[in-house]
Amino acid sequence: MMDVFRKAFLAGMGAMSLSSEHASKLVDELVEAGELRQKEGRDLVDEIVKKAGEVKKHVESTIAKQMDAAHERMNLASLARLKEMEGRIQELEKKLTQASRTPRSAKNAAASARRTGKKAAGK
Repeated sequence: MMDVFRKAFLAGMGAMSLSSEHASKLVDELVEAGELRQKEGRDLVDEIVKKAGEVKKHVESTIAKQMDAAHERMNLASLARLKEMEGRIQELEKKLTQASRTPRSAKNAAASARRTGKKAAGK
């Protein structure tokens, strides 16, 4: 489902960039034909680029909202949530590793004390 959204988004961005390029060429042609002055042409291209940027932001925002809604409906975890859980798992693994070392150390100390005691008793 994400792939479909991604393709739709990229297609929209491609269409906008093509429109912007096409508009730029059209403005250049109008300037060359004397229909527009150079400054008017630049101003028009700047306005088109600005509007395309606004449209792009709006499209991105809309798609992000739709993706969030789709995740909720499908009960999927977000990337942020997955990273949070990964951090918690790593923390638990550290604690387990530390906890598993502690009993061994205690066992080793007890065994060492027994050996020392036996040696001392044997003297």
